[in-house]
Amino acid sequence: MSAGLDARMTSDLVSVVTVTLNQIQRIEKLTRNVHEQTHRPLELVVVDGGSMDGTRETVRKLANELNTRSFSIELINESDFGEQPSSGNARNIGCRLAKGRKVVFMDPDMSFVSTDALSTLSRKLDHVVFTRVRTRIVLDTELEKFLALAHPRYHNCAYRREILEKVHFDPSLGFGEDQDFMYRVKRDLGVDTDEICDVTLARHLPHTETDFLLQSNWYARTMPNFIQTVVKRNERELLGGLCDWLRYWSFCFVPVLTVMVPLLSYAREDRPPHASLRFFLWNSTVRRYLSFYHFLKASARAGTLCLDFHLLIACISTRVRSRLF
Repeated sequence: MSAGLDARMTSDLVSVVTVTLNQIQRIEKLTRNVHEQTHRPLELVVVDGGSMDGTRETVRKLANELNTRSFSIELINESDFGEQPSSGNARNIGCRLAKGRKVVFMDPDMSFVSTDALSTLSRKLDHVVFTRVRTRIVLDTELEKFLALAHPRYHNCAYRREILEKVHFDPSLGFGEDQDFMYRVKRDLGVDTDEICDVTLARHLPHTETDFLLQSNWYARTMPNFIQTVVKRNERELLGGLCDWLRYWSFCFVPVLTVMVPLLSYAREDRPPHASLRFFLWNSTVRRYLSFYHFLKASARAGTLCLDFHLLIACISTRVRSRLF
């Protein structure tokens, strides 16, 4: 980091924090997109979880090329700060080492649509302590068009540092660390989590079925910790949100659903015209059963298998009551 930016700890400095792991195909695009922002002073803090594909080397090269007195790239190795690699841990490290009083989180698959987005976010944070932004899915592939139908339209994005100093991400969580964090910010600090800034982020989703499967398996492996956290802290608001996630596993408990549901989905008049029957069947059999295997394996390792089945029943009960009453 340049000496000039390192010395400037003003209300104008914005820190963009991104967590990476083997993101060489996306990290350069994100970095240049952040660099194109008109807001200055600005820093990009990249917390790497141990990439083996050249991501770190790419970030170092970009730092040598782009660093100035008003823009800086900081590369941080997560392994230098403990032995508990996770999304929550990496976010905490980025927050702790970021120098700005305003912190913006971006994933490597994101980019700002306009060059004045950070200036708009900075002005918004002059009046509120937190805000989220709209997301727009970039539809490069047929798979993205299908996945975009169920993707959330907002991203929990920008915070004033005072929030991040009072509440931290749970370092034990991979999946759901942002949901758990925002729940505690709302519950413990009384922060309005419905604040929306007039900024749009473009976002990419998995481009291939292989990428989609890898993502699903990661969600499945890290989900048991999230479930255990929800139950342990009695976070009822998140319990309701898990209804849809745990409905996912009902396919595996009732095998006939793995054939009937995709057939019914394919027969619907409002289905995406590009979604093939082959994909519906693959999604309901190969992807769901492999992910279910990873979920059970991770649950058994964590000793939470019985707790997870109990929570499944609780979630079903929550959903039934919400429909009946």
